[in-house]
Amino acid sequence: MIDTVAPVTDPERLAALRQLILLDTPAEGSFDRLATLATRMLRVPVALVTLVDGDRQFFKSCVGLPEPWATARQTPLSHSFCQHVVAARAPLVVEDARVHPLLRDNLAVPDLGVVAYLGIPLVTADGHVLGSFCAIDDRPRCWTDEDIAILTELTASVMTEIELRAANAQLAELDRLREEFVASISHELRTPLTAASAALQLVRISAADRLRDDERALLDNGQRSAERLGRLIDDLLTLNQLTAGMLHLTREPLDLRDVVHGAVAMVEPLLREKDQMLVTTLPEPLPAMGDDRRLEQIVVNLLANAHRHTPPRTSIVVAGALAGDKLRLVVRDNGPGIPAGECEAIFR
Repeated sequence: MIDTVAPVTDPERLAALRQLILLDTPAEGSFDRLATLATRMLRVPVALVTLVDGDRQFFKSCVGLPEPWATARQTPLSHSFCQHVVAARAPLVVEDARVHPLLRDNLAVPDLGVVAYLGIPLVTADGHVLGSFCAIDDRPRCWTDEDIAILTELTASVMTEIELRAANAQLAELDRLREEFVASISHELRTPLTAASAALQLVRISAADRLRDDERALLDNGQRSAERLGRLIDDLLTLNQLTAGMLHLTREPLDLRDVVHGAVAMVEPLLREKDQMLVTTLPEPLPAMGDDRRLEQIVVNLLANAHRHTPPRTSIVVAGALAGDKLRLVVRDNGPGIPAGECEAIFR
């Protein structure tokens, strides 16, 4: 006789089962479709995706199961054939449970009307048997090799669905951890950065008349570095929000000239480092609807990129104009440009 208790209550198997977060979850179409397909292909009234817990079996799908079991979606192990699939780690083929030496006293026979049973183990990549995908008939049946092959293929599809759910859950958890990490590290960086920037400003103001030119240059360089790090933190937070689908944009009336002027003020210290000239051509109001903070962030990044890739003592041009109901803003520099084959990938 098969010892069912030890394999069913194995702590590692139960941990693997519970880690999947499938027990006591609502019915799902992906599993129900496979169970329905099993009933049609094998011409049986009942098909179950069964997960065997330590003291019960839970039906992730239960097509054709009579009441009250269909509503409960679980039974105690006293009504379980699937526990024997878990114990044997192999298919269980039963032509008539009423005369089967292992199953004839199982309460599933009188209470659920189980007579013929075909169960295929649900096995994880780590070798844990979660339960069984089974087909049930209410009369004796001689299962064929073709029946077993069909249900085995459908069982593989059930496991694929389970593994996809597990992979998606793992990705969601990794996303959550990444978001928490980025938010935490951004906070940890911004706090000392704000203090350092304030200290630099205080020294510059309080000692303005006593600073030598080289000391003033060092303070300016420190202030520019602090501002640059602040922009990097902003970019990191924006990317994190964008990836998480949590980036909220506001749409308000604005003049794009104000956005450009704000961005220019932020990058002018960088341009002076390489003696670069910034030429702005904004001859008329440039009305638009948008998020001025995010637009300024975009223009700052474009200008910073132009500064980085443009040779010293050359010009960077920012030009804006209205063309009908559209607004065009151009940032032009003398850098090497972007290879033609990579242009489409920039905004993906």
